Amino acid sequence: MAGMTRRGPSPKAIALWRFSVIETLLDKNLSRHQHSRLVIRISRTPVRWPDGSDRRPGRATLYRWVALYSRKGFDGLKPQPRRDQGQKKAMLPESVVDAALHALLADPLQPWIFQCVILSKSQREAVQIQRFYQTHGPLPGQATAKAFQSIGRELGPGHALALYLDALAARLNQLNRRKDP
Repeated sequence: MAGMTRRGPSPKAIALWRFSVIETLLDKNLSRHQHSRLVIRISRTPVRWPDGSDRRPGRATLYRWVALYSRKGFDGLKPQPRRDQGQKKAMLPESVVDAALHALLADPLQPWIFQCVILSKSQREAVQIQRFYQTHGPLPGQATAKAFQSIGRELGPGHALALYLDALAARLNQLNRRKDP
């Protein structure tokens, strides 16, 4: 893609690419029905993304890009830097981890996904957690540090659920050490 920087495509190149994806949606002569049908058609067609992957743009993404273009013009299509860039990611408070662990130990058959979704900080995290649950199934009936650690390793470092499971595993290990004389 033209306009590459050391870290990937430039913001201008990404905005040009986004514009090329939504260009047909900007026709003012389209009725609402035609516009909706076109969004559906575009969202079902895989496109080459600036990172080189081929995937379909989501409907919400298309609507968001059209709205950004309508409000801010071409500059609205340029990616914005993350607001939390350079900041440490917040860890769950110890009291939250303790409460979650207590609930899991009190009722090992309680669906752990329920707690994970409640503890997730955003809808996006909740969706990631639900996808993981669908792929890997529930934890064993008895919550074990080993199960928490293996799932956390599979998710990778920095993943919200991995951080949560690591904290639960550490707390379980502490509790098990206290029980051993």
